[in-house]
Amino acid sequence: MIKAFTQEEVQLLDDHFRYYNPEAYSHWAHYEVIPFSKLEKKEGVKEVLDHLHSFLQSEDYVATASILTKRFAYYIVTGILVPMSAFDKAPVLDKKQLQLIRVDEDKNWFPKFKGNHESVTSPGQHSREDWVHDIAEEIFSTIVRPVFANVQQVSKLPMKTMWENLAIYIFWFYELFYPEFTLENHQHIQQDFHYLVQSLEGEAFGEKRNPLSYFQQQDCLKNGTRMRKFCCMTYKLNEQSNYCRTCPNLP
Repeated sequence: MIKAFTQEEVQLLDDHFRYYNPEAYSHWAHYEVIPFSKLEKKEGVKEVLDHLHSFLQSEDYVATASILTKRFAYYIVTGILVPMSAFDKAPVLDKKQLQLIRVDEDKNWFPKFKGNHESVTSPGQHSREDWVHDIAEEIFSTIVRPVFANVQQVSKLPMKTMWENLAIYIFWFYELFYPEFTLENHQHIQQDFHYLVQSLEGEAFGEKRNPLSYFQQQDCLKNGTRMRKFCCMTYKLNEQSNYCRTCPNLP
């Protein structure tokens, strides 16, 4: 185990993603704090969804649930997988330390992700592939799958929709955005992408097959963004909502 992300690394995550930088945000008002540990229980997910449903002025509970899993998936990718691939560092996955912190009143609900950046692991002298495997397995089996299962039970949002909500952000970073984020470690980034999508067994996701590989077959727009296979249903959120430009049901 190594000590921490450097301040430069934290700043880089803050500049490009919604990462909580203590030096920048510790003195801001914290309107809402959601530890990942709260999402481990169905009652906690219900409480978060009920609050979010009201905050978003949502007219559809399933759409609210999809928004929650989209945000959650974005933070899993940008707060954990990105530093793993780009910095060779991954935060220790203490669910009490991993938090969503809302520091503004934006009604679109974009909290910051507070990672456990003061306590991280790296491959060191060990096999990097084994290290990536252990991190990915822990993320998907002990954090993502339980949260998705709770959301499904509370809201009836289909599991396939939630896995695609995660997949779109993995494809976005590893296929499109990473050259803008860093000029280094491109080989590791591509190796990690191949491992996450092609080599990781479905068991790590609690599924018979890796759901990421299932969504990799989708056609792409001219800018490289993949079309969705399943509608995320957030167009039902309220009167101001529209279809995503990658929606399979786009009129």
